[in-house]
Amino acid sequence: MWLYWSAAALVGALLGMAFTLAVMYGINGALDLSTSPAFVSVESDVSELTSEVDAIQGQIESIETRLKPLKGVTDRVDGLEGDVTGLREEAGSLRQRADDLEKDLDVVSGRITALEEESSHVTEFFGRLGELLQEFFGDEAAVEPTPESPVVTPTPTQ
Repeated sequence: MWLYWSAAALVGALLGMAFTLAVMYGINGALDLSTSPAFVSVESDVSELTSEVDAIQGQIESIETRLKPLKGVTDRVDGLEGDVTGLREEAGSLRQRADDLEKDLDVVSGRITALEEESSHVTEFFGRLGELLQEFFGDEAAVEPTPESPVVTPTPTQ
């Protein structure tokens, strides 16, 4: 009995295949699919898509070629940003040193002013002392006044 069922299945499969081929022949006019208008249309679409993909691939390669030098620029810009940060820190340090030097200069200027005042007091003292000695001794030739020495202001050296 299994032989009967196998034979019936085989005959059914052959008849189904023959019917399918007959339908295809009726629709396409032939069993060759390459002449089918639907196949030709799909083949044409695939050909167009292939050419578009090739064009896009060319554009991508062109963009990649242009981007390679930019990657180097990016690395250099990153390096320059680090240098700028270092320069800013150094400028801040120099600004702080300049402020400290300005404060020190103000202190030194104050001391110089105080020394000039003391020098003028000392000069005035010796001038009056000379006048008193002249009054007391009465002889101008005996005591000669000391010439005033100019106050020398120190100048910074480079």
